[in-house]
Amino acid sequence: MAASCRLSMSEIQRRSKKVGLIPLFTQQTNSATPMPFRCAKCGKHQLKRIGNVSYGKGCLYCGNLKSSEAKKLDIAAIKEKLGSKNYQLISSNGASRIEAKCRGCGRVKKTSLYNILKTSYCQGCGPHKSANTINSLNRRTKKS
Repeated sequence: MAASCRLSMSEIQRRSKKVGLIPLFTQQTNSATPMPFRCAKCGKHQLKRIGNVSYGKGCLYCGNLKSSEAKKLDIAAIKEKLGSKNYQLISSNGASRIEAKCRGCGRVKKTSLYNILKTSYCQGCGPHKSANTINSLNRRTKKS
């Protein structure tokens, strides 16, 4: 016969403590059934599979906070990146939304930093504007 693969409660407690969770049950059914846990850091209750906890998955809420903090840029880095695209920072929440002003035409843009960095020019003063201006001037001179 095969040996039992079920973890003991002391092993479950040890593994859950490693990832910052406190088990709220006294008897395990199997590793695939969601069981109640409480986060030791934020105190939120959540259902987790024991198998996931064993693999190192911790609190969902604390993990999301940690992830969003890691994505935040400091103001100096944002200003430097915007300066390379000829924009001036007006305001930022540090994570997703910024307000920037084009140094060429003065147009204010409220968007993500990524959207500004992926474009090669401002929509207000980019090369298509100068082409439209030249075309409109040519049309005016032909009518005269």
